[in-house]
Amino acid sequence: MKKHYYLKKHSVNPNKQKGATLFTALMILIALTIVGISSTRMSILDIKVSKNDEQQMMLYQEAENALKKITKPIKLYEWIEARRADSSAHGIDDINTAHLKAKTNITNLNTEYACVGKGGAVSIGPEVPFCGLYDFHIDINKKGTGSRDIHHRGAGKEMPHNGGSF
Repeated sequence: MKKHYYLKKHSVNPNKQKGATLFTALMILIALTIVGISSTRMSILDIKVSKNDEQQMMLYQEAENALKKITKPIKLYEWIEARRADSSAHGIDDINTAHLKAKTNITNLNTEYACVGKGGAVSIGPEVPFCGLYDFHIDINKKGTGSRDIHHRGAGKEMPHNGGSF
């Protein structure tokens, strides 16, 4: 049998492929590392955004709660009495705790109208209660976070008669 020297000279040596395989594997690992690092950074950013959103929503709820409290007729009456004693009085129930700081303000819009009482019927006469229009304002922020919220609510409130009672 005759040996084929031609095939031995031009045959592919399997040892030469090891470097190319190693290089390809390293490129794939580098690509996976870059993708992993960028996805980690994006997830950290998502966590920060969701935390800020959570703080803003909690602050919104606190502001709505405080606004609901100051629009009660008894609080308005307290404010009216404070204004009679000191005409520069603006706010009531300002909040200053370890976590929250809020400034409240009530503005009399100096508009009066005959308002419907609890019974739903209104008549014209001297005993008909009148309503005054007011703007209730709260400016609230959460200490240490930079979260801030401002709420306004306009409302017509029944005013006391000249005798001082509702």
